[in-house]
Amino acid sequence: MEKIKIGYIQKAKGIRGEMICRLGVEVPLGRKFPREIFILKKDGYVCCHLQSGSIAGQHAAILLKEVSSRTEAEQLRGLDIYAEKKFLASAKRKIINYYSLIGFEVLDNKEGAIGTIKGIDEYKMHKILVISNNNFEILLPANPDIIKKVLTAKKQVLVEAPEGLVEIYTRPTETEDE
Repeated sequence: MEKIKIGYIQKAKGIRGEMICRLGVEVPLGRKFPREIFILKKDGYVCCHLQSGSIAGQHAAILLKEVSSRTEAEQLRGLDIYAEKKFLASAKRKIINYYSLIGFEVLDNKEGAIGTIKGIDEYKMHKILVISNNNFEILLPANPDIIKKVLTAKKQVLVEAPEGLVEIYTRPTETEDE
């Protein structure tokens, strides 16, 4: 069974072991959290069963049958969570797992090849693709209006960056003459 990273445990909440998870995938409205998740610990994956859970935007509130106290939940803080790949594949709308795009080449519809995704920066309301080229770094919002297509077999992401965004990062800086 193939597992795919869907996020990480951000913090403990409450006294019964509830946890807030930061999701690294776009989950369609109304989609339920998977019944089984896998937490990646130092010694490998640990299968956990969902007792209750809800998704709100880029966050999920979950309670696992295996976690019964705040102390236990706090010990899991920062660990990555995975789900079976079918969780993403069974969605009616295509779900993008931004973590899986690391290492993909980025092709802009106007600029052509602009670099390779080297990471994902996460902010409260959105994610940013960190794109590296030999001489510069481009920060590009990760959303469906910009990411037009993911070509998994070619390891490429086709984007339509907002007008002027790529140039801000790639044009030479001007120096003052005195």
